Amino acid sequence: MLRELNIKNFALVEDMNISFEPGLNVILGETGSGKSNIIDSLSILLGDRAQKDKIRQGTNRAYISAAFDIDDNEEVIKKLKERSIEVCDEPLIISKEISLNSSSVTRINNIISPASFVKELAEHLIDIYGQFENINILSKSMQRNFIDSFANYKHQEDLLEFKNSYENYLKLQRDLENFSKSPEEIGRDLDFLKFQIDEINNSNVLSINEEELEAKLTLIENSQELKENASKILNLLDYDDESILTNLGRTISFSEKIESRDENFLELRERLNRSYIEIEDIKYEISSYFESLDFDEAEYKDLDNKRSILFEMKRKYGNSIHDIKSYLEDALQKVNQIENYEKIIEDKKNKLNNIEMDLVKSAQIISKTRKDIANKLKEQIETQLQELEMKDSKFEVDFKEIPLSRDGIDEITFYISFNINEPLKELSTVASGGEISRFMLAVKSIEANVDEIPTLIFDEIDSGISGNAGNIVGKKLKNLSNSHQLLCISHLPQIISKGDNLFLVYKEVDNGKMTSKIKKLTYEEKIQSLAKIIEGDNYSNHTYLTAKKMIDDNLRGAK
Repeated sequence: MLRELNIKNFALVEDMNISFEPGLNVILGETGSGKSNIIDSLSILLGDRAQKDKIRQGTNRAYISAAFDIDDNEEVIKKLKERSIEVCDEPLIISKEISLNSSSVTRINNIISPASFVKELAEHLIDIYGQFENINILSKSMQRNFIDSFANYKHQEDLLEFKNSYENYLKLQRDLENFSKSPEEIGRDLDFLKFQIDEINNSNVLSINEEELEAKLTLIENSQELKENASKILNLLDYDDESILTNLGRTISFSEKIESRDENFLELRERLNRSYIEIEDIKYEISSYFESLDFDEAEYKDLDNKRSILFEMKRKYGNSIHDIKSYLEDALQKVNQIENYEKIIEDKKNKLNNIEMDLVKSAQIISKTRKDIANKLKEQIETQLQELEMKDSKFEVDFKEIPLSRDGIDEITFYISFNINEPLKELSTVASGGEISRFMLAVKSIEANVDEIPTLIFDEIDSGISGNAGNIVGKKLKNLSNSHQLLCISHLPQIISKGDNLFLVYKEVDNGKMTSKIKKLTYEEKIQSLAKIIEGDNYSNHTYLTAKKMIDDNLRGAK
């Protein structure tokens, strides 16, 4: 149940706090007073897109919050626990902040939560019925969706699986269309692919080690400079009178003389000997390195040619040898497909046909479930319409088989007759505004019992209704409020008088700005407001007494 709604800086509302109670809560007020702001704020809070132009002029952000009693709402409690949101004895608080300069932020019990999750919760908290649903229910697609909404969980799962399979079916259809080509196109593609395959294979590019190739070419192209520096090292090591090895040899000779007189010098002399051996070994390795820098022209041309081939292949088929290899594998696969074109086409068609047959079977199961639902719904709607004093009404759901689509094979049309001896006709062609409103109230009454949603909101359910029809709708709403909390925006005295709680929305100029406000009416204010609605501001004593009787009759009925 909706316990409290708080709205700040939203449209005409500066700061509004409303405490709702069980039963029938009726919101009244003059046109333009801001009644719709209450429904709009709730819709946005519970998942509708937050429009920044709803932020009150002169402010940067709007804030909406609602408190719900969820003690007996098992579905909501279950979903909260799945999200690890603590469930306690306190009301569930959902809030949303809409900012001019940043994205909207939604919180559940002060924990930031995705709006999509709030929308999931809302399906088990509140059902908001607006006037636009009168138009929607006239659409055949919405009528089909309406039938589906009464189905069990298994049917919903079947529908989802069917839609996913149908999307896959469409994808395979597109793949088959894209794969299908004329013999001339196939021949051209095959010739070109074989040319590319031969070019890659004949180039031997896949056998090239790119790192080794680049290293060898770098060595050859810098060999002259390398030899010059190696030669200088060899000269410094051994090939002149003041070379390192010559001087080191002299050093060893002196050390031997010292060591012959002082055995403590033995270790230093041995280290000098080892250094001589190490440097002499280095000299021989550098000498070998120097000789290895002799390259013939043929070797260089061969390596340079490989580099040119590699460059050309990379330009055509990829940025690396790995890419070229992948291109070759893909080309070979395409050639295989083309050479086995007929078989592949046949396999694809067979697969498509099998999926189509499975889809048809699933669609038939879905259709049967819909027909079962429609049969039950026919009785329920006719019963509800009788309770709304439309005793001669007849309702039928017509099924017409159509080509397979993502919604199945059913075109569903609602047929209705509101009067005795009147033939059944499409709902979209025969219903007046008042009749549609009563039909939708019948529908919502059935939905409320099926879904067990605790709070129902009716935004001007009285559209097109007056006189006795209004009284009948009021009684229906009153009865419905015995099992559900109802919030109704209404202009109709017959409905307003039956409200357990009446709230008046009005406008005031506050600090130079027009502001929408709300107050809960006392017993006397209820009578006065109802009298104004019946006759106007200058109502007579007779109208006052009429309004009082209507209010009192409701109170006596409540007792």
